[in-house]
Amino acid sequence: MRLVASAHVTLDGVMGAPEKWSFQFFDEDSERQSLDELVAADAVLMGRVTYEGFVEYWPSATDPIAERMNALPKYVVSTTLKDVEWNNSTLIADASRAKSRDSRTSPEATSCSSPAPISRTVSERRT
Repeated sequence: MRLVASAHVTLDGVMGAPEKWSFQFFDEDSERQSLDELVAADAVLMGRVTYEGFVEYWPSATDPIAERMNALPKYVVSTTLKDVEWNNSTLIADASRAKSRDSRTSPEATSCSSPAPISRTVSERRT
């Protein structure tokens, strides 16, 4: 599995709370890049906080990014969620399972929408 982590990061390295600052910089190039990343992905990996934010918006959105996001399998890593309701979503209660999935059934390319915590966990488990 290839993990592609995409993040909104300020020039001084701040990644936290992109919903509070990054949208003002989202333009046609950003939209094209986001869609290209999703088209290249076979699945999306995210944590609870990202899932809770995304599930409020994406299921009812109708733009091309939303269409792709809603169609892709989504893997949600959380020890606190009991279930996930968004279509094509699978709850993973143990982050180490995000890495240890059988390679015959794992997506070839996974887009990670919670890059800092999950990418770190998955990377640590791969070594």
